Amino acid sequence: MDFNKKVSLKCGVCGNSNFDYDDTIYNSIDDADQIKCSACSKMYTKKEIIDANSTLITNTSEEMVSEIFEKNLKGLGFKIEIK
Repeated sequence: MDFNKKVSLKCGVCGNSNFDYDDTIYNSIDDADQIKCSACSKMYTKKEIIDANSTLITNTSEEMVSEIFEKNLKGLGFKIEIK
């Protein structure tokens, strides 16, 4: 069972999910201290972009927990009905 899930972070201003970073300073966007929305140019620190996406991150983690719980119950022979 795969317990990894990637969350595409979105700009809190325009909803875009593409960001730019200074590639003359950083090797990758994961290393960058600041990123910029490629659509509206809003600048974010790592903490700010995570805070702006806290609901999305929480919802994704809750969905993962539900999926894992459901798969484990089915593996034990339980039937799940959602009404």
